[in-house]
Amino acid sequence: MIRVTLPYPPARRPPPAGGDTDLRLSPAYRRWCERAGSRIQPSATPIAGPFRLSIALRRRSVRDDLDQRAKAVLACLEHHGVIRDANLCAQLCLHWNAGLPAACIVLLEAGEGAP
Repeated sequence: MIRVTLPYPPARRPPPAGGDTDLRLSPAYRRWCERAGSRIQPSATPIAGPFRLSIALRRRSVRDDLDQRAKAVLACLEHHGVIRDANLCAQLCLHWNAGLPAACIVLLEAGEGAP
């Protein structure tokens, strides 16, 4: 099992009007991903099969959107070579936790099924 403590992830920006589906990464997301990457222990080989991911966040505002934070974490794990592809996520657990010692704690485990 891999455990990573990350800074609070940004929300993914919605695609622009007009049907353009390319993900345009904001400068804020790029800075966050760079900071988060410094906390991720590089893996010799990325997880190339199904995996389970649990993300706990310390909520900053009642307006925060939980699933948008998950997309940023998955993209970052893929970008830094921890997972081969975010679409291999077989199970995703997200929750707010006011008592966390960090803004975001990620648990990642290779394989399908319940942890």
